[in-house]
Amino acid sequence: MEKSKITPLSAACIYILFMLSSVQVLNLFESGRSDLWVSVLISVLFSAPTLLICLRLCSLFPGEDLFSVIYKSCGRFFGAVLTVFYIIYALFVTAISFRFISEFVRTVSFPKTPPIVILSVFAYLCCRTLKYGKRVFSRFCLCIFPFIIAVIFLIAFLSADLYDVSSFRPVLLGDLPQIASVGLGISSFSFGETVLLIGFISSVSSSNGSLGLAKKNMGRVVLWGSAVSALLIMGIMMSNVLILGEETMKRMYFPYYVAVSLVDVDDFITHIEVIAVIIFILSLIVKTGVGLGVTAEGISKLFRIKQPEKILFPLAFFIIILALQLFYSAQEMTLFAELNKYIGLVFQLPLPLVILICAEVRRLRREK
Repeated sequence: MEKSKITPLSAACIYILFMLSSVQVLNLFESGRSDLWVSVLISVLFSAPTLLICLRLCSLFPGEDLFSVIYKSCGRFFGAVLTVFYIIYALFVTAISFRFISEFVRTVSFPKTPPIVILSVFAYLCCRTLKYGKRVFSRFCLCIFPFIIAVIFLIAFLSADLYDVSSFRPVLLGDLPQIASVGLGISSFSFGETVLLIGFISSVSSSNGSLGLAKKNMGRVVLWGSAVSALLIMGIMMSNVLILGEETMKRMYFPYYVAVSLVDVDDFITHIEVIAVIIFILSLIVKTGVGLGVTAEGISKLFRIKQPEKILFPLAFFIIILALQLFYSAQEMTLFAELNKYIGLVFQLPLPLVILICAEVRRLRREK
């Protein structure tokens, strides 16, 4: 267990990069509206129950991964059933992320490159970052985090001259159901997937080994990670609207890339969109790494494999095959994302609530 301990700062970096990955570049829900910031706030409210449930499970089972929590809460039989469900969910989330990066790279850079080549290189990078455990993976995230955040702020600063404030008015023009629907979509691809991060949140350590301080650090990771992620997501999406405008952004599959490509500082600083591609790929490595690691942990727990890292490469190959079958164009990708926000809701709230109830019942029985 000690080998899997990570620092609160590293856990917060993993948390924030995980939340930023899918919504950073992709326009998944035609969310080019002037009231987009309201949708981001609503997404945090939608995700609050899931965040509290995950935090409570982490405090009840410090140092345990998602599937150990499930088995200890629900027993052997029902634990195995829920483990199968979450293995499928983790596979699904990872395959979607794999396909996102494939469509992005093929659309903006290499349209004639076969998707399997892009996915194979990407899968290899993910497996290498996971091979040596959570601690090494967390250090990788800690190293790339300052670079990604610095680039996001630099791009925002250089884009200031392109901002058109009229694109941000009027606020709350759309109806509330539409705003809430966009908020649900943002939540399903970011905050709602916190359930997959239980193993990383619960592995947060304290400087003196105190269990109480470790639990406080877990709370800080979730609280500050959610707040910083919400602000960054809101800033990126609002920047897209201010640069491209509502109608233009709705027609774009990758609005952040297009907005950044317009930055030109006196013909001296150009083609900054290349940096946007790099930070998008790095952040997606974090998300796919988490999904791949969770899937490997679940399979090893289900079949009692002692070394999950040995199945990373075969599992990555299977996910590549699955990703190639999900959808066949960027247009289908947006429709698929719209459907996923309702499918993912089952794994993000009802099932974690069932696990928490079982865990609390077992805790009360032990106390009696």
